[in-house]
Amino acid sequence: MAEAEAAAGCRTVEIVADNTDKADNNGDHTNNNSSNSSSNTSNNNSSSSSSTYSAPSSMYANAVCLAPMVRGGTLPTRLRALRCGADLVWSEELIDHKLINCTRVVNARLNTVDFVTPDNTLVFRTCGEETSRVILQIGTSDPNRAVQAAKLVENDVAGIDVNMGCPKDFSLKGGMGAALLKQPALVKDIVSALTANIKKPITCKIRVLPSYEETLSLARIIESCGAAAIGVHARLTQQRPREAVRPEYLAHLQRLAQELRIPVIANGGSLDIKSHADVLAFRKAAGCSSVMVARAAQYNMSVFRAEGLLPPLEMVAEYLRTAIACGNPYPNTKYNVLAAVAHDHDLHTRVLATRSTLEMCELFGLADHYRTHWVGGPEDAEAQAALDAALLAQDEAQQEQEQQHKRRRVFTESHIELDASFDVRDYPAAINPKVYLRMYAHKHGVENPVYDCTVADNGRRITCTCAFAGKTFASLWKPSNKKQAEQAAARVCLLSLGLMTGTTFADLETSASPSAILASYGAGSNTS
Repeated sequence: MAEAEAAAGCRTVEIVADNTDKADNNGDHTNNNSSNSSSNTSNNNSSSSSSTYSAPSSMYANAVCLAPMVRGGTLPTRLRALRCGADLVWSEELIDHKLINCTRVVNARLNTVDFVTPDNTLVFRTCGEETSRVILQIGTSDPNRAVQAAKLVENDVAGIDVNMGCPKDFSLKGGMGAALLKQPALVKDIVSALTANIKKPITCKIRVLPSYEETLSLARIIESCGAAAIGVHARLTQQRPREAVRPEYLAHLQRLAQELRIPVIANGGSLDIKSHADVLAFRKAAGCSSVMVARAAQYNMSVFRAEGLLPPLEMVAEYLRTAIACGNPYPNTKYNVLAAVAHDHDLHTRVLATRSTLEMCELFGLADHYRTHWVGGPEDAEAQAALDAALLAQDEAQQEQEQQHKRRRVFTESHIELDASFDVRDYPAAINPKVYLRMYAHKHGVENPVYDCTVADNGRRITCTCAFAGKTFASLWKPSNKKQAEQAAARVCLLSLGLMTGTTFADLETSASPSAILASYGAGSNTS
C-alpha cells in the first residue's frame, strides 16, 4: 500500500492543467478496507444531468462518518479515515465564493482532481478512491451561489452538505454557518435550490437550538425541501467543543431521530470517544441512525477501526505517507500532525519546529521513504523542502495576521473580549495562563490580576472577568467550571497583550511592560 501511495508523490506547485474539465480521473489508490469500499470513479466522467436528484437516504443510514473540520478535512485525512473503516467522509467547509472562482484541473502526476484558484492556490483535492464516499461541505448564504459552487464539484463527490452550524466569526458575519439557524426562510431557499438543480444528495449540518420545538421546526423545513439526511451537533452555537454535551440537547437528537423520515447523523461526542466502541456508544445514546466524529479522529484516526485502536505514532506515520502520496501542502500536513500529537508536549514542540515535509519525516524516521518515493527523486525532494518552508512562512504570516485581528478586538476603552477557551491538556507543564500572568505581573512590578466570576443559567454558564493593567478581559467562552472560566479570562488577557500565541507563551524575560504593550496597541481605540 505504501509503495502504491508514494509512487504518486509530486511537487504541489506543479499542478498539471492539461485537458482541464475533460480528462478522466481513474485514480488507483488502494483501499485497505475493501469491505467498506465501493469506489465509483465513473462519477468523475458522468455528464451533467438536468434531472432533479430524487434523494435516497440509504447512503447516510447506519453510517460512521468523519465530520467536517476546518483545515482537518483535507484529502490525506479523509483517505486515512476511509482506510480505517469510516463509511463517509466530509471535506472541510469550502466557501461558495472561493469555489466559484476555481478551475477543475486533472492532476495526472498525482492521479487527483484539483480545484484551484487563478493564482494556483489549491482549494479542494480529491481522488477516485473516495469519489463515492466524500461529501463536500459548502459555506453559503445565497441559493444561486450555492448551486453554482455545487455544480462545479458534483461529478467528483458523493454528496453536497450545507454548513449551518459553524459558530466562527467569519461564517456569522457572512450570514453563513450558524447564522442560518435563525433564518428558516433562507434555509428553505438554499436547500430547495440545491435539491432542484444538483443530481447528488443534499444534506445540512446544524446545531441544536435552545428549545426542541425550534430544532424540530428547522429540521422539518430541511427535510421538506428534499434533503437526504441531516447532521446535528448536540451543542448550542455559543457552546464550545470542550464543554460536555448536555443531556437535554442529546434528547433533541433522540426525538428528531424518531420524528424525521430522513437519517439523523449525531455529532458532538468527541469528548467521550476514545475507541470505535465509544463511537457506537455515542450513536446509541443519541438514538440516531448514524454518527460523525471530528476531534477524536484527529487525535487517532483508528477510532474508526472495528478491530481496535492502533498506536497513535503508527497512525501519524501512516498519515505522513498518505500526505506525501497526495502531494499535500506542508502547512496543512503540519497542522494535522500537530493535532494528532497534541497530548505529547515534547513531541508537539519538536513537530512545531519543523519547516518542511522532509524535516517532519526525519522526525518520524521516514526520511528515506520520502526521498525514495518522491516523484522527482532525492534531489527534487531536497528542493521541495525549500518550497515547503516558503509556503509555511506565508501560512504563518496569514495566521499571525488573523491572531493580531483577534487580539485587537477592543469593545470599549477599558474592556476586551475574545473567543478563547481553556483545556488543561494544552498545558502539560506546570505553567498555565493564570500562573504565567502572575509571573508576568511580578516581573514588571504591577498588581496581580483580579478575577470576578458571575454564574448564570443555574450554574451551567460562568462568565469571568480578569482585571489587569487598568483593563478588564473576558472570554466569549462560558464554561460551567469556575477555574476554567478564570483560566480563559487570563488567556484573553495574554492574547490581547501579545504574550501568548495559541497555547504558547512568550519569553517572560524579554517581555515588555503592560503600559508599553498597551501604548503600542493604541489603547483606548475601538478596532473591533
